[in-house]
Amino acid sequence: MDGSDANKQMSQKMKADKIMPSGLAISNIPGIDAQSKLIRDMLDLPLYKEVETEYQKVVASGKKKPAWYQLYGGPPNLEQLATRLNRQGMYEIFYRAWSGSVHGQEVIKGNLTTGADAGVVQLRNPKDAQQVTLHAHNLILILYHLFVEKRLPQEMDKFKSWYMSIRGNLEQLRVFKS
Repeated sequence: MDGSDANKQMSQKMKADKIMPSGLAISNIPGIDAQSKLIRDMLDLPLYKEVETEYQKVVASGKKKPAWYQLYGGPPNLEQLATRLNRQGMYEIFYRAWSGSVHGQEVIKGNLTTGADAGVVQLRNPKDAQQVTLHAHNLILILYHLFVEKRLPQEMDKFKSWYMSIRGNLEQLRVFKS
């Protein structure tokens, strides 16, 4: 891929950057050309033609890099996707509330630690481990429930029984304080 347009564009950007060391070579990943061809060939299979046609239709409408949820008349953004799926609460907690931390914007709000271990408070901070663990458990339970409900409805009684057997542990996690 050394001669590709993307590589040439990246080389130009590297040369124009005032901080990057001059002559820094862009690594070529061994086997990338073969892997790239394999992916292109796979996407040319009849199985994916309908999706490719839809993708190109959305691109032609003005969206340069449409997200998967924008295809087939889907919503234009994640917030509207959450609304369509009746998951607005999850959006507010997991996207809107944490997006700033994940994307490094929380520094502006003064979320800095001080002292010998100065840094930026982030989602992976140990002080939030309990909350993050609880959210992870809740998301897994939602996924398990949806899977059983949609794919194995005959096993719903077993799922409910299993849930009741672990419910106490989850309640302990909810009230645990360090």
